[in-house]
Amino acid sequence: MRWRIYYILLFLLIFILSGCGSEEVSNESLKTVYITEVTFSQPVRDSQLTGILQPEKEAILSFQVAGQIEQEMMEIGTEAKKGEVLAAISSELYQWQAEAARAQLDEAQAVRQQVESGARAEEIKQAEAVFNQAKASAELARSEYQRMKSLYEAGAISESAFEAVITKLEVSEQQLTQAEEAYQLTLKGARDEQKKQVAAKVNQASSQSKLSQEQLEKTRLTAPFEGVVLEKFASVGELVSPGRAIYRFGYIDHLKVSLPVPSKEIKDWSTGKKVKVVNGTMVKVGEITRVSPATNRGTGTVTVEVVVDNKDRAWLSGETVSVINQIQEEKGIYLNPSAVIQKGEGGPYVFIFEQGQVRKQKVTVKKVVKGDLLVTSGLISGQKVVVQGANFLSDGEKVFGEEVK
Repeated sequence: MRWRIYYILLFLLIFILSGCGSEEVSNESLKTVYITEVTFSQPVRDSQLTGILQPEKEAILSFQVAGQIEQEMMEIGTEAKKGEVLAAISSELYQWQAEAARAQLDEAQAVRQQVESGARAEEIKQAEAVFNQAKASAELARSEYQRMKSLYEAGAISESAFEAVITKLEVSEQQLTQAEEAYQLTLKGARDEQKKQVAAKVNQASSQSKLSQEQLEKTRLTAPFEGVVLEKFASVGELVSPGRAIYRFGYIDHLKVSLPVPSKEIKDWSTGKKVKVVNGTMVKVGEITRVSPATNRGTGTVTVEVVVDNKDRAWLSGETVSVINQIQEEKGIYLNPSAVIQKGEGGPYVFIFEQGQVRKQKVTVKKVVKGDLLVTSGLISGQKVVVQGANFLSDGEKVFGEEVK
């Protein structure tokens, strides 16, 4: 009985061992492929462009009037506040012109005041006296004319003497007319046309005075904004003309860099987005502040401006930097190209590993991102796909799958 139990146990052991051996032999005869479980992901890639740092604000400064520079000029690197005087030219001539124009304006305004107020009693009396005197002179000239006429007709005086009497009469008549008009004008006041003429002269004098004052102010060259003298193009004592460059002036507490972004990527470069700015071993965070509304005709790119803080003055205008924009790609399933077979009449396909065998599955590939293929249809998250050894498989083939990450 004991021997029978022994043989039964021995038989079972041999059966088990023979079964395991056959399984090992079976696995060794199958192809080994490497598989991975696919999931949806949304990778991030770096878009890197290079550009040259420039002041955030920059201006070429010049005088708007001609003259000789007389004030000591600021040197390169000197900082200035908005409105601070950077240089000045001789202002004596412009000062005199401004004062003369102001005097003309004061005179014109006094005349207008007199016209609008009307004549005073003293002025009326004076005009009346002048009129009476002219009237008396004219009557005397008429009387003398009558007397001399009789003498001339009698041949007692020469023709030239009589002509002198006629001239004297004509002059006295004209003076009487003018005196009478002045007297009547003093009584009645200025006419509307005269008031308009006086007002026009005031306006003209006012414009000239304002222009002269502006010319005087332009003898000083001031900083248009807070900044630093970057370049100097003139010296004290030089005679300069309007528009000649004197300084290159810029604000460097913030620097900007202009980038030529391909138009197909412009949707990922939006105003306000933060980007990395790399200058050698230093990295700063910049911000996109402007995106051009138009594409450059020659290059097909779109100009984007990035501003970076430079209050520490660690970076200099003119240095070349790299700008890195992290772009989040489309969400989907990304596979190594070795997993996708690009052949067959039906288009690209992969092998899905299920229960020890592979199944051919058609897929749609949209684009390559960072070396991987974006599969937009044909796969679902959680499926296991052959990523190595797929080129030597056939649909439905049994394989040994080894999972890799």
